[in-house]
Amino acid sequence: MTTTLPNPHYSPETSVKVTIINFSITYKGLVEQMIAKVVNIEQPELEERKDSLMRDMAMNNKTLKECEDRIL
Repeated sequence: MTTTLPNPHYSPETSVKVTIINFSITYKGLVEQMIAKVVNIEQPELEERKDSLMRDMAMNNKTLKECEDRIL
């Protein structure tokens, strides 16, 4: 299944039956997506840890930005 839509929305029934891969990204980004899929299958706890660290980094960056805005 392919689409030219930049941000397609699929029904839950479709999303459960297929693996959605975004081919409109760079080669490096595609490789990272594929590695993430393999790691998620073979070592889900490692992928969960990575996701948790990414969320923490985003929260820390947001907090840092808020602190900088208050100081300035």
